[in-house]
Amino acid sequence: MGIKPEFYDRDYFEAGIPSNKSDYNGYKWCNQYDTRAKDLIKHFNPKKVLDAGCAKGFLTRAFRSYEVEAYGIDISQYAIENADPLAKPYVILGSILDLPYKDQEFDLVLCYDVLEHLDEEEVLVGIKEACRVSSKIVAIKCPFIVYDWDRDKSHIGIKPKEVWIERFKQNGFDEYDPGVPQQHWTWWDFRTLLFIRKEITNV
Repeated sequence: MGIKPEFYDRDYFEAGIPSNKSDYNGYKWCNQYDTRAKDLIKHFNPKKVLDAGCAKGFLTRAFRSYEVEAYGIDISQYAIENADPLAKPYVILGSILDLPYKDQEFDLVLCYDVLEHLDEEEVLVGIKEACRVSSKIVAIKCPFIVYDWDRDKSHIGIKPKEVWIERFKQNGFDEYDPGVPQQHWTWWDFRTLLFIRKEITNV
């Protein structure tokens, strides 16, 4: 196993910079989560969404505010226990390596800032699970290159964009551009969004 779940504790989310553990320094709700949810609803009109690696459930809250059936799962006990009150009924403790959901249960699966935290063996399992529970779209957001100023000690699986695309192709999904404005997603230069679509005629 790569990074242990206990790594993602209070220091990671609330004091990552002073503790030199992550780039977070007080992980709180902001309106950008609402903007992200609105963009995804506009472009994909999802009926059921899974945020795999939801942290405190802010995206789950945002989707729910627009009456989208959204759920979240995260490996951090601290994050789930301190989840946003509006999201807490819909988020659970668990891992992308073993998602407790049915095949193709969600038409949109989000993996934001997740895959780069997995080691080589875990990445193959995590991608397979994300594709298994998605009937249409998987969206990932992660750094594609290593930056020397990145404090996050759990970024052990950073890979070029082309590697991620190939891994998803092995699971029947391929990259495409739905036209979602990336300026709403990129908080830092090394955070990049990638949309993956199930290889079927109509999505």
